Amino acid sequence: MMKTGLVVAALLWSVGCTQARAADSLAGRWDVSGRIASFAFRVACDFQQSGEVLSGVCIDQSTSDARVKSGRRHILSQGKVDGDQVSWSYPSSFLFSHFSADYAGVRQGDHITGQITAQGRTGPFTADRAGP
Repeated sequence: MMKTGLVVAALLWSVGCTQARAADSLAGRWDVSGRIASFAFRVACDFQQSGEVLSGVCIDQSTSDARVKSGRRHILSQGKVDGDQVSWSYPSSFLFSHFSADYAGVRQGDHITGQITAQGRTGPFTADRAGP
């Protein structure tokens, strides 16, 4: 009887650890917004996470800036999760200029704050979990 109790306890602990790791994953949709100089942006990112590797796609959302074309998809070229440190990059373009949009931030639960660098400029961004 005691052996059965230990096995059940071990199984429950294992399930709890697996659920904690899954809940800690960045996988799912995140709404990201920020500003670089006078350019405000919004993207919806659908992340997948495998260990420390972050992958996925970010899609431009409409803003009050008529120059922003909503619906453009940006596939992540790299992404990493290291504890509460999160970073990801994707290729983008604006007018005739092609560049990498590089995000680096700190996660606190379902919120990320950090800096984006693009075309030699930096600015702040925030991201909030929008769904699974």
